[in-house]
Amino acid sequence: MKRTIALILFVLLLTGLAACSREESDVAQTPSPTVPAASSSSDTSLTGQKEPPASGTDAAPSGNYAAALEYVGRPVSELYAALGQPVETPSYGPSCLTEGAEDGILTYEDFYVWTVRTADEELVHDVYPAE
Repeated sequence: MKRTIALILFVLLLTGLAACSREESDVAQTPSPTVPAASSSSDTSLTGQKEPPASGTDAAPSGNYAAALEYVGRPVSELYAALGQPVETPSYGPSCLTEGAEDGILTYEDFYVWTVRTADEELVHDVYPAE
């Protein structure tokens, strides 16, 4: 009986951990919003493209990237007013952060902006430099 309950709990935990994963064919051709592990290899996990490096990398931030960092936690409309529109149409998918929200990727020339959009607002979640 204990083994059966443990097996059921294990399967539920495993299902919960896999809830936000996606197959390669299900992902649009945009960078993944997940923070990649610090490594020197080319990580092409979900999208077939290189993922943006983690925020603490050695690369010197450009002026626009450094300015975009100031908008983390603030509405995307403020970012647009300061830095303009992204160079590509934003892409959105189901959020792994907030129930009922969408995660978005805004592509600028030298950085990416990860957003979380709800019915009421869209906030800048993080900014990643382009490689």
